[in-house]
Amino acid sequence: MEQLGREVNTVSQKLRHAIDSIKSPHDLSIPQTHVLGHLANHDIVYQSDFEELFHIRRSSVSSILSNLEGKGYIERYTDKEDTRKKRVVLTELGRKVEKDSYNGTIVKVEKELYNCLTEEERVALLKSLGKMSIALDKIQKEGLDD
Repeated sequence: MEQLGREVNTVSQKLRHAIDSIKSPHDLSIPQTHVLGHLANHDIVYQSDFEELFHIRRSSVSSILSNLEGKGYIERYTDKEDTRKKRVVLTELGRKVEKDSYNGTIVKVEKELYNCLTEEERVALLKSLGKMSIALDKIQKEGLDD
């Protein structure tokens, strides 16, 4: 049996390295870029949303957000309706940095990946990855059948 997980992991690692090799003028990590991108595309986002969205620990989310907040890219507020929740908001500087970073690094790498596949291959790959994601969610929730 082919090592599907290993191949997916290898491609994922190479993607991270490729993006990291294109130096952003803002020196953002990939997770920081993903957080800014998500905030740019959603009106209401809570700190706890990032744990599930990016499958990372609470402490990792807190660290990423603290770094972004320290750079002035985001602000965090206690939610007025539920004081246990922290709302995360992009600042104007954060919007500019997100746009620069996305257009400067991720788009370039994605274009290269896009161009190495035919349209049919792209459609099949995205469909297959979607199916795999659903299967992994099921395994995580229900375990494996014997």
